[in-house]
Formats: sequence, C-alpha cells, structure tokens
Amino acid sequence: MIVTILLALAATASGDTARVIHPPQGLFVREFSFTPDGKELLFSGSFGSRSALFRCDLQGEGARAITDTSGWHQWGDLSPDGSRMLYVAQPDSVPYLRVRDLATGEEHRATADSMAETTPAWSPDGKHIAYGRRTGDRIQLWRMRADGREARAIGGTSGAEYNPEWSPDGEWIVHYVSWNSGDSLVLMRSDGRDRRVIGPGLWPSFSPDGKWLVFTRVTARGAPQVWRMTSDGGEQRFVADRAFFARYTPDGTHIAFLALTDDAVEPGSHLHWVKPDGSGLERLLPR
Repeated sequence: MIVTILLALAATASGDTARVIHPPQGLFVREFSFTPDGKELLFSGSFGSRSALFRCDLQGEGARAITDTSGWHQWGDLSPDGSRMLYVAQPDSVPYLRVRDLATGEEHRATADSMAETTPAWSPDGKHIAYGRRTGDRIQLWRMRADGREARAIGGTSGAEYNPEWSPDGEWIVHYVSWNSGDSLVLMRSDGRDRRVIGPGLWPSFSPDGKWLVFTRVTARGAPQVWRMTSDGGEQRFVADRAFFARYTPDGTHIAFLALTDDAVEPGSHLHWVKPDGSGLERLLPR
C-alpha cells in the first residue's frame, strides 16, 4: 500500500468548495503554514534523507525552495509582517532555530544555545518567539525576545511539549504535551501562568478570531482525525477523517489539513472535503 499525503482545503462556510493544493512532484509534504496575507503556503517537503522549506501559491504553482536543499530544514514560520522566517535546521544530530531575512537572504542562529530546539512560533506582534527546547531528558516550552534575549522556560515540569500556537491577541499559547498516557492539549497564558489541559489532541491551531481551535485526534484504532473546538474546550465538532495537521487560513474562511490517501494508481491526486458539521465526506478528485 502506498500512503501519500496531499494538502486539501475544506470549507468552513456553507456552499464553498475545496481546492487542491498539489505539492511539487517527488516531495513528501510535512507540516505547513500560510503566509500572513493568506496568498501562499509555506511548507517543508522531504525527499530521501533531506528536507527543505518551500513556498507556493494556493494552487500549488510557483513552488520554490527558500532554504538550502542539501540538509534537513523544517517547521518554518513567517513573522507577522512576512519579512522574516523562523525555521529548524538540523545539520547534524542537534536541531536548532535559525532566522532568515527574506528580502536579503541573510540569516543567523536565533539563539546561542547548544541544546536542541524545535517547533518555533512568532507572537502576533512579532516581538517574541515560543519554541520547544531540550531541557534535561525532555522537551520544554520556552519563550524569548525576537532578538534571542531573555530566553526562559514557560512550560510545565513533565512530558514533552511541542507546537506552541499563540492566540491572535497574544495573551494565550496552546500546545500539546506527550505523556506516557497519551497526548494532551494544554492552554496557558503566554507567560506560562494558568496552565490547564483542555482535552486530548495534537497540533493545535487558533482560528483568526481566537474563538476556535483546530487539532488532530487519534482514534482508538490509530487513525488520525481533524476536529475543532471552542478555545475553552467546551464545544467540539468533527471536521475530517484520515486527516491531520490542520490550520485555519488567515481569513478564517477555510481549514487546511493533510489528508491520507492510499491509492496506488494515482497517489497524491485525491481530494476530500467535509461540511463544517462533519457530514458529507466526499472524494472530489479523481472522479
């Protein structure tokens, strides 16, 4: 069985239809995000033992690598003004954060830390960065100024913490924590106070108005599903089956997600969509 991943857009407003986002041929699409203006995708694509960051429009056209393709680069995140990119580089066994000026191409280490770093995220005002950092034998959430100063731990004291996502007002951070018992979504203030578990899940992301979270849930049989819930964890709605790593578009009109396909004839060309209430799962392409 061939398992391929593609990007699909699922409508969050009644009557909209989904659009296919084809990854460049030969690439295995991993995590992704949108440019702040919502016109392009930023995603990591792996090929063999390498991975690079790419940009393309929402139709998958004009794909171009924006990092060196000879190494392992992933987890790209653009600053709110779109001028800089944070990403994770792993030239050897230790991944670390880099910042690139997209206009000049100049880049530098985000910190002088020797510990492993991962899953960075800009604050909405571009003044701070949240990220995962190796602390002892675990990954803990840290926060620092955008210039790398005043780095400090804001995470908990147990589990491995990944994928911080800031609320649109910058007051909250949601992330997931992996424990031996499973993966949980944790919401806290951006300085680390008022931590609370809001449910099981992975890869959370806020809607642009801050009222909803979209996330991945793994079923008892091990299949990924995309769900969304109110940011307080009170109301939950199913979005898509056999799908994971979901993101709202910057205008809030769509949810983008990675969908699993297993067609050995036309791998990577299958498009699925669902209505906001989770009904009407349909394969649109190929017919």
